[in-house]
Amino acid sequence: MKKVKVKIKIKNEIDYNILIKNGILKNVGKLVKKLLNGERVLIVTDEIVGKLYARKIIKNLEKENIIVSVCILRNGEANKNIDGISNIYFNLAQSELSRKDMIIALGGGVVGDMSGYAAATWMRGIDFIQIPTTLLACVDSSVGGKTGINIRDGGKTGINIR
Repeated sequence: MKKVKVKIKIKNEIDYNILIKNGILKNVGKLVKKLLNGERVLIVTDEIVGKLYARKIIKNLEKENIIVSVCILRNGEANKNIDGISNIYFNLAQSELSRKDMIIALGGGVVGDMSGYAAATWMRGIDFIQIPTTLLACVDSSVGGKTGINIRDGGKTGINIR
């Protein structure tokens, strides 16, 4: 397995690892168990990727006695909005995720952006892992801590701060 260390310098230095290995999903349960402080995870995915990979990941996590819930988002950039975040928050609440628990983003950039945003804002921040499934998500959106959603007016609210 190849490990790439990413260092982000803000107030405090934050380091995290990117793990690269062919067939890594076979060991995802053991890898998550090492990082999980609680006992629950919420997998956030979309309707396309979820059909392809969610069952395999769920089985792996459950082998490690991790309680797993799944939140399915609609596919596509047009769905990266406040309604999608509300869906994630609803699932976090229903699944009773605490600050010790974790969100796993399984998908491309839209899923990663929304999951990261939800993880950063749920209970003032919970742990977050990305399992990127597109080339762009592997080399861009899953690296560097960028998260967010789109708003209807594209940020043009008519408010100017000077």
